[in-house]
Amino acid sequence: MLTQHPEGVDTLNTPQPEETIWGSGMDKTGIGAVIIGLVLCVLGMYAIWVFLPEAIAVVKGLIGIVGVLIGIMLLVFGILIIKE
Repeated sequence: MLTQHPEGVDTLNTPQPEETIWGSGMDKTGIGAVIIGLVLCVLGMYAIWVFLPEAIAVVKGLIGIVGVLIGIMLLVFGILIIKE
């Protein structure tokens, strides 16, 4: 149905989305994202529990990598300070 705009331009009336018991479409998307996120968290915790020794080794390796990167950054920073 066309209606007259105040400036005289014809515009098309677009119906508003129907509200359901679950809310609008974005609400459904949010609920879906929360449910999928919870399922993935549970599966991830289960995988960590099953492969606990490997998970601990990975965390130790990541800590080592972070330590090396911090050491390299401090080395470069120190060299730059000495050059000044």
